[in-house]
Amino acid sequence: MFKTRYLDQADVFFIKYGAHSLVLARFVPVVRTFIPPIVGMSHLPYRKFLMWNVIGGISWVVIAVLAGFWLGRIPFVANNVDLIAIVIVLASLIPVGIEVLQARQRGQLGREKTSAEETS
Repeated sequence: MFKTRYLDQADVFFIKYGAHSLVLARFVPVVRTFIPPIVGMSHLPYRKFLMWNVIGGISWVVIAVLAGFWLGRIPFVANNVDLIAIVIVLASLIPVGIEVLQARQRGQLGREKTSAEETS
């Protein structure tokens, strides 16, 4: 379920990193599914959203198709597609996991400061 705070976080994210980060989101499994609708509901101007979303979608498709075409000609890759796909997904989720852990740590530190301030 979408929450208003997610839209606020999306607005802050795109102010900080810019709309071109939509292109990078296309290359992260799972994230590519949720980012376009969330950004579409944010306060990012529609034309800017549309332009970067289309650029991201086209670039992802072209790179994925060309990589499949060229890598599929390598016997090791052709014989181990499942294993390679799992490794790629896991590797691409590492930055997301790191960010989640860092966000939890920042949240935990914020709660500790608040608790310490309240007891003073």
